[in-house]
Amino acid sequence: MSIARQVAPELPALRRFARLITGSQTSGDAHVVATLEALSVDPNAFPSELPPRQGLYKVFLKLWKSTVRRTSSDRFDLEPKNAAERNLDAITPLARQVFLLRAVEGFSVAEIAVRRRR
Repeated sequence: MSIARQVAPELPALRRFARLITGSQTSGDAHVVATLEALSVDPNAFPSELPPRQGLYKVFLKLWKSTVRRTSSDRFDLEPKNAAERNLDAITPLARQVFLLRAVEGFSVAEIAVRRRR
């Protein structure tokens, strides 16, 4: 089965996760598009040893981490934030990833640990 067919069912959830991890729908969608483009250019970047959902998130997070230059507390936002967004902004990027993967996306602790090791 092609990578596209494997990951297609996961894209709505990845978009939600991307919005939460980046702080905006525009940025999140841009990172999802960049992830799909990276996989189309280099299909070997997809970790075939993992289930498609884990593999897709792993590729996304690798790309996202390569673009993060500063902590979210360093940025100036014009959009007002609710309490949940302010609290997420207050934690480090790694802790934010783990929290969102577990609490929002429903990954098990074991799945998150595998994603972090490889």
